[in-house]
This record gives sequence, C-alpha cells and structure tokens, in this order.
Amino acid sequence: MNRSTLINGEEFYFFENFHGHNMKTLAFIHEKFAYIIDCVEISESVLEELAARQLDFLLIDCLQRKPQGTHLFVERTFEYIKKIKAKKTGLIHISHDLSHKYLERIASEQFGPEVFPVYDGLKISY
Repeated sequence: MNRSTLINGEEFYFFENFHGHNMKTLAFIHEKFAYIIDCVEISESVLEELAARQLDFLLIDCLQRKPQGTHLFVERTFEYIKKIKAKKTGLIHISHDLSHKYLERIASEQFGPEVFPVYDGLKISY
C-alpha cells in the first residue's frame, strides 16, 4: 500500500481484498478514513497498515452472523475492528439475516458506542 493516487488533489491509497470465488475487490484509505466492503478476508499486512494509520473512522463490511464465501461476518469483522483500532467504526453492507438492533447491541457490548451499524441517510462526523 505504498502507492497513492490523487483524485481532485486529494490523496487516496487503494488496496485489494479477497472477495471469494477467486475475485478481488478494491478498498481505500483517504486521510484518516478507510472504506472496506465486499470482502471475506483482509490480509495481515493491510491490517497492520490500517492500525498504523490510527484511523479516525473505519467503514467495514459486516454482512451476516455466520461465515459465507464472499463477505465478512460478525465474528471476523469484530476481530478486524480490534486489530485496526479506529476511533470510530461503522458497520455496513448488512443483510436481512442481521437486524440493526441486534448488531447495535452486540457491537455496543464489545466496543461501546464507537462501533455501530450505519444506515441510509446517516450523517457521520469524526
């Protein structure tokens, strides 16, 4: 993740994650914000880089309760959140299998109010 790309004068770092079925998806870091969805796994080197950046906000995939072949699930997402240690984390890309109320409760139990499910129309400040 040592190459950056300028978009309208803003620096972005892009990196690939494994999505499953031999596919990769693209995630990015912009300043102290990271956006990671559509993946089933994040490499240790990327996790270390994300932690080193001391992110203010992480937006990360959290599709469902149980493992499946193409997306993160609650347990793995929570493991990654603990490793990345962003100040705030939003859980996104949530399936109908996982209610927001349930996810909000279990995230709050493990992390407090700094980790929460996001929803359409939510305004985030950090």
